[in-house]
Amino acid sequence: MKLLSNDIKNNELMDKKFSYRAENISPHLKWEDIPDKTKSFTMICSDPDAPGGNWTHWTIINIPKNVNEFPQGKTIAGMELENDFGKKGYGGPSIFEISSK
Repeated sequence: MKLLSNDIKNNELMDKKFSYRAENISPHLKWEDIPDKTKSFTMICSDPDAPGGNWTHWTIINIPKNVNEFPQGKTIAGMELENDFGKKGYGGPSIFEISSK
């Protein structure tokens, strides 16, 4: 399985609009090469290098097997759980060292 994004690139800083301290918009995500026997998906976005230890930014469970993409700023299927900011849904990184795109 492959995870792709129009908004996140390997070894590049994220645009500041995805930051919790800015617009806090969730990035585009798409997954491909899905195993045949897949029944549903769970997506967990966690940061093991966060200053306070592992930090969960976003968790979605029960994503239907026919869904393979979330547009920027939207979650269209599944159940979002509480993140480590204490809110349901996406909570972006809260660092200041992010791109100013």
